[in-house]
Amino acid sequence: MKKISKKLLTLVMAFVLVFAMYVPASATETITVQVKIRTTALKNGQVLVSDTVVLPAGSTAMDALKAVSGGTTVSSSTVDGTTYYTQGILKWYTTDWGDYLSAVQVSGHSSTNKYFGDDGAASSWSGSSTSAYRYLNALHSTETSLGYYQDDTFNNIVHEDGYLSETDYNDYSGWMTVINGNTNNNGVSTVLSNGATVDLNFSMMMGLDLGQDSWVENSSGTWVQQSKWHNAYSFTNDTW
Repeated sequence: MKKISKKLLTLVMAFVLVFAMYVPASATETITVQVKIRTTALKNGQVLVSDTVVLPAGSTAMDALKAVSGGTTVSSSTVDGTTYYTQGILKWYTTDWGDYLSAVQVSGHSSTNKYFGDDGAASSWSGSSTSAYRYLNALHSTETSLGYYQDDTFNNIVHEDGYLSETDYNDYSGWMTVINGNTNNNGVSTVLSNGATVDLNFSMMMGLDLGQDSWVENSSGTWVQQSKWHNAYSFTNDTW
């Protein structure tokens, strides 16, 4: 009996060791991520959300943003053939390249309460900076370099009351995913590492006003590379 017991114990221990070797480390590992949602270029220092979250290893920027969205369930609606998904303050749709976060709820923002008047002029809305778009001169220079007339890229529209959406105000505006201080990533599909910073930030010109080099479509329909604006916001000394 003693010999059988020893053999059985040896077999059990061997099985436990093999099983442990094949359990992925990521099944129990977690990462800590700092997340912000803000409108730096529209109103200096405006932070809509700021939080630190603990997520399973292998989580994406979208997972981090959903964790601070203020909601837990996803709803959907279809507009002009595009299905939009909503969780908390976030709204997104799916493309061939992954999810694209198109809008964020901003309390009070509407077609009558705007960050800017027409063509980036000052606004009297209490939620704005009550001054003109601070990078307006740089935007005008970029328009000229792209073959447009001054203010050609402005549409002066708030597309959905209660949200700050892609192409609000300007045809090149939208939400940029800034991870660890830059946009050289896969957007909200980017897999995060421990200690990462995720900054969902609204840009009026493809990230140029967020201190990011980018690509912009010119008046001929060709995408050309543009350097970040020299006076744009810098993430180098950002405080998290």
